[in-house]
Amino acid sequence: MIKFSKDSPREFGDLPDDVEYYLTNYLGIRVNRPASSAIDRTWRPQTDMFETEEEITVIMEVAGMSEEDINIKIDREFLIVSGVRNETHGHFKKRQYHKMEIDYGPFERIIKLPSLVLDENAEAKIKNGFLVITLKKGRKPPSCLEIEIE
Repeated sequence: MIKFSKDSPREFGDLPDDVEYYLTNYLGIRVNRPASSAIDRTWRPQTDMFETEEEITVIMEVAGMSEEDINIKIDREFLIVSGVRNETHGHFKKRQYHKMEIDYGPFERIIKLPSLVLDENAEAKIKNGFLVITLKKGRKPPSCLEIEIE
């Protein structure tokens, strides 16, 4: 039996993704979603978020992407990360896939932050295929802040 708790890692608005998450992580069942093509479907990079007394850290899996492919901004209490992962192994006239599990195309993650953050001192960098965003905690919400990746 699958138990859902208040500590579940996702928000209620992501119910289809929650079902996929629990099927994959607890039952070992991979869900293949239908898509019209590999180019125009959206995907959701796996994301972790944790906090300390001083800061919030968000880690997102972005293998195969560079700084130019990703946009990061904070709008009040939301972190918005968007971008596009393009297929990197070229275009072939004829190809027959036997397995296709790597997601390509556009994505957007809107993450509600657990506390307010400061406008300044936000850091973002890509290391070993992971985007690491570090935000210092604050007392008032930033209006709209774009974060450059180092």
